[in-house]
Amino acid sequence: ASLVNPGGCLIGSGIDPYTSVAPEDLSYQARNRAHGRMPGQLRLRLRDRCLSSRWFDYLTLSVSELGGLTTGTAWTVAESESAADYARSGDFVALLRR
Repeated sequence: ASLVNPGGCLIGSGIDPYTSVAPEDLSYQARNRAHGRMPGQLRLRLRDRCLSSRWFDYLTLSVSELGGLTTGTAWTVAESESAADYARSGDFVALLRR
């Protein structure tokens, strides 16, 4: 937050993991919950030919979870807009304001 002036904003996009009905996604989310992780928390590693990155966490979350993560910080979710086919895709754009 210190890099953004008061009143400044961040625009980002996300995917709500709870819109998926795919069995493999639901079991991944259940496994995350069982291990104390957020349901949409992914563990990834990038690879290209013989190069690979370290493993890292990548978080997909709902707009309400995003609001919860900003609680107690300098940020607030000022507004969000869902994709036209949100019920199927879960895609959204959010504006965070400092």
